Amino acid sequence: MSRRKHLRIFASLVYGWRLTQKHFRTLLPGSILFYIPELAQRFGWQPDVAWDWAITAWHSVLACGLLWHALQLSDQETRASRQHEAILPAPGYLGRFISSTGLYWCLLLLGLWPALRVASGQWWPADRGAAVAWLSKPWAWDGRQALLALETALAALPAGIWTIYGWFHGYYVADEGQNAWPSMVSSYHAVRGAFFRTLCFLVVIGLVNAAGYALWVVGVFVAFPVTLMATTYVHLELKAQSSIKPKGRGR
Repeated sequence: MSRRKHLRIFASLVYGWRLTQKHFRTLLPGSILFYIPELAQRFGWQPDVAWDWAITAWHSVLACGLLWHALQLSDQETRASRQHEAILPAPGYLGRFISSTGLYWCLLLLGLWPALRVASGQWWPADRGAAVAWLSKPWAWDGRQALLALETALAALPAGIWTIYGWFHGYYVADEGQNAWPSMVSSYHAVRGAFFRTLCFLVVIGLVNAAGYALWVVGVFVAFPVTLMATTYVHLELKAQSSIKPKGRGR
């Protein structure tokens, strides 16, 4: 049975806000670059399916740089209390990060496919957004749709569990030089004992980013680095409490 771990959500947001204020000059450019595709779509650019993959690759590369920068900043702030000597930078970091992120999202999308199939009533809906648009309007559900929504939620449960347990995989690639699968295992061990606390944290940062997105340029370029730094804080907090020493460093 895993040992229960504490997770300070409010403290992580305060930490994220403090570091964002302190290092906003370096965090802002990366945030702007990360959201260039969204900015383009905001002004009417609608990419085709091929561009969707290009945008995913763009986000992965930018996330790599932002994550690396966040860990560097956090390492400067928390060096005295760290439980280990960080390996920064780890050789081949970019390739391992992209492979780890690819594994994470491929398995996540594979896990979501049954839920999409249940919600749409099709094995592979041509317009996935329109097929499940009714899920975003629970006030308009009838009895049949409410039951279908429950079935969809149950079908999506494995994907939700994978999302939470694997959330910190990228940090183990950056912080420990791990390969794709070992980084997932390390993330699992870190979250184990704090599953529902981590779930609450993800809900909170999701709401913060949603609020930032609603405010658009003013909000999103603040909310994103704040939650990035807050996630780095939580990663270090959970890692310090983990009784499992990370393994599988790649060379």
